[in-house]
Amino acid sequence: MPGRGSSTKGAAKREEILRSALELFAVEGYRGTSLRTLAQRCNISLAGLMHYFDSREDLLVKTLQLRDEVARANTEGLPPMRGFIAVLRANANEPGLIELFVTLLAAASDPEHPAAAFMAERFDRLITGLSELICTQPDGRELSPAQVRSHARRLIAVADGLQQQWVVDRGIDIAEEFLAYTAAQPLAGLKP
Repeated sequence: MPGRGSSTKGAAKREEILRSALELFAVEGYRGTSLRTLAQRCNISLAGLMHYFDSREDLLVKTLQLRDEVARANTEGLPPMRGFIAVLRANANEPGLIELFVTLLAAASDPEHPAAAFMAERFDRLITGLSELICTQPDGRELSPAQVRSHARRLIAVADGLQQQWVVDRGIDIAEEFLAYTAAQPLAGLKP
């Protein structure tokens, strides 16, 4: 992570801050976690905490980036759809991170917000990954690249939309709803 606090000691402190933020947001939520609390947990002042990030929003985006990195590491070696479902299941155990994700997704509509570039990269990465799973139909017929990307976008929309609904109704089982949706799709690569 080049940039602010890029010395070895600085990089280690920045990593500590992000890991602590990930834990705090997961449990206490986006609105329940203050940067002052995060700074105290990391044994630094609020000004010291902000030395490592361009802004509060930058810290929040970097926290979501770390969440995605951790999710990829935790699902490494799993078949892609199993990994995707495992991430959806894990997200439900980290309500504050879903709240943070939904909040930053809305903020990303402003191209100047730090979340805009992160969300664009995230969507591109997910579309590319899912596209590899759905390039053929069960009958062996190949889909055009445009069809494949369209299906991938819809899968992401379903997963992200379920997370948005879950913020309001915690009774929704995101992974099971997603599985029900994919089971109804005529795409071979979507079966976990």
